[in-house]
Parts: sequence; structure tokens; C-alpha cells
Amino acid sequence: TDPPRGAMPRIEVFEEDEDGGFDISASSVAPPPPPSSAPAAPPPPPPSARAGESFIPASTFSERMPGFIFTTREGGTGYYKDENGPEEPPVPAPGKEDLDLSYIHLRGVATPHTVEIVVPVGERPKSAADVQVELVDKKLCLIQCQHWQTPVEVPLAHAADATKAQGWLNSGSLTLRLPLRV
Repeated sequence: TDPPRGAMPRIEVFEEDEDGGFDISASSVAPPPPPSSAPAAPPPPPPSARAGESFIPASTFSERMPGFIFTTREGGTGYYKDENGPEEPPVPAPGKEDLDLSYIHLRGVATPHTVEIVVPVGERPKSAADVQVELVDKKLCLIQCQHWQTPVEVPLAHAADATKAQGWLNSGSLTLRLPLRV
């Protein structure tokens, strides 16, 4: 079924392979927030204002937090203090001209059945946990990495279906394969 209008399907990484590949779960739809007359709760203070904390719980990646990485560990999903040394500054995201977008067709069929997106990522991200992929309105793929200054928006010519999406990191590239709705 189609998600409610205004809801965005999310693709969550649920397994990382030893060779850097990862599997992506079926999409789930975040319901739109209920209307509220009360003012929104203020955002949590930035990590620098939460001195001494080594974990900040969060169900989804919402923003880059210097000195922290977003991942799932024993304590749950959220921002963990980066214990691997000094924080590297974010780098510009790959440009649309750097992407390799291919539509894959079955032999003898004019309409493609899958889109493959290859994004050059260099040495960062280091693992699949650093990447979040989201389909917006089925024709826009949004790729976010906590090491990038901005997300990468990939417009699609056909509506994609996130339920059987695949993705992996290998040799400095992120490859995504999204089945298309036919």
C-alpha cells in the first residue's frame, strides 16, 4: 500500500557484512506528526553543552554532531562519543555530476525494473552505519552521510520501491539498487 500523503518511507541499514556491504530493510513509513496547539519541545542541547555524556539516544539521524557518531550499539541507537581521535571536519557531499545512475532493463522489455546509483564516497563513510538512505515521494532518493556537509539528492525518472532495496560500500563507492514500481 502507498504511504499516507506527506509521510516519507525510510530505509534502515540492518546488517553490515564483513566486506563492507550492507542489507537494507523494507521501508517503513513514519506517520505524520499529530497536529498540536502546544509549542514544539526545544531540541536537545548540542553535545558540547552536554559535557561528559558518551551517548545521546536518538531513533533517527537528524543532524551532524561534532565529536559524536550515529550508530546502534548495546546502549541502543543514537549518537555515541567518537573515541577514535579528533573529529574530522565534514566534507562536501559528492555532486550530482559525480553520480553514476543506471536503469536496468530485462531483456526485451522497454521499461526498466531497477535503478542502480553509484556514489563515489572516498574513504568516508567508513561503514554502512554512517549512511542513511531515504525515498521521498518515491521519485527522489536522499542519501545522507554524517561526514558530509549536505545530503545528496538523486531525482529518479521512475517511482522506486524501497521494500527490496540493496546497498553496499566497496572500494570508495556506495552502490544502491532500488527496484522500480511497474
